[in-house]
Amino acid sequence: MNIKIKRLFNGLASIRDYQLKKAKETKDNIVLNCCGKIMTTTPDKFFQISSRKFKSKFGGEYQMFDIKFKPDEEQ
Repeated sequence: MNIKIKRLFNGLASIRDYQLKKAKETKDNIVLNCCGKIMTTTPDKFFQISSRKFKSKFGGEYQMFDIKFKPDEEQ
């Protein structure tokens, strides 16, 4: 599953809960693309930083899951 991220917050990359759920169901690796750098990870390495819920502009709510962003070439 490829996910493009616009920016990092304190070195953390965030994805939405439904993206993480889909990756877990399909057992896909997650490929994060941020600022031209790529990080490949598994869905098990994500942790939830906040219980805050965000409202989607298309209706519904979602939560954000974060991971420390370490590009593949630096690992």
